[in-house]
Amino acid sequence: MRGNIWTPEEDRDLIKCIENNPQNIREGCRQFITTHPNRTFLAAHDRWHKTLRDKSRTHICFVTLGKRNCNRNRKVVIPEI
Repeated sequence: MRGNIWTPEEDRDLIKCIENNPQNIREGCRQFITTHPNRTFLAAHDRWHKTLRDKSRTHICFVTLGKRNCNRNRKVVIPEI
């Protein structure tokens, strides 16, 4: 089932909340839903990962190397210049 269509204002607000919490996307989504009660945490989280992540200025990648694995982090937002 599809929910309501996201407005550009909601997208901007969600991106701003993620920018305020670049180390923790979940906290950014929680912050967003406090000001937008018509959206759920899961809706905000999905909107970020499925639509906004690649459209916003998040094209920076940090890598953490371990003995057995390599973890990439694409959630850090580049600050406005």
